[in-house]
Amino acid sequence: MNVIFQAITLGITAALLPGTLQTFLIAETLRHGWRCGLRVACSPLLSDALIVPLVLLVLGRLPDWGLDALRLAGGGFALFLARGVWQAWRQGTTVKPDAAPSRSLLQGALVNLLGPGPYLFWATLAGPLFLEAYRQALLLAGGFLLGFYTGFVGAGAVLAVLFHRAGAASPRLTRALLGLCAGLLLLFALGLLWEGLHGLMGR
Repeated sequence: MNVIFQAITLGITAALLPGTLQTFLIAETLRHGWRCGLRVACSPLLSDALIVPLVLLVLGRLPDWGLDALRLAGGGFALFLARGVWQAWRQGTTVKPDAAPSRSLLQGALVNLLGPGPYLFWATLAGPLFLEAYRQALLLAGGFLLGFYTGFVGAGAVLAVLFHRAGAASPRLTRALLGLCAGLLLLFALGLLWEGLHGLMGR
């Protein structure tokens, strides 16, 4: 039971930590409604199906240049997302429910796949806890994954609903938040690009 509680807490914490995925979730919620925000919250279920086995197989063996390459790819994609949010801010876009449902899910998954965060998270924190649960019992390992993603998706859903209500209450607030999201995505992108270039050029 302690392992399950750890997993749920870890999932909630991961969902609420400021980052590219969380900012994109808020932006999609403000642009297209809470359902699109929920799809972004569910997107790690797609990306982690590749990330988690890969990390567990090569836990601690990923070369530094590999993480730097991921930072560059993630930074480029974050720039692309920032441009889309910035255009919505310029146009004063109102909420368009479910305007691009599949895109939100796939773009959220790409944010995860192209960023170093999930790889580092599973390599240093969630991965060792999962392996510890697996060594005790296969059922416990399954419970760990269920608890983690329940916490993650649940917290993401709460974020989506909260920001949807805030945006629906005031179009001006929606536009201000979109501008903030565009700025944050730009900062995340520049940070990732700088770290990636600095890491590769320093080797």
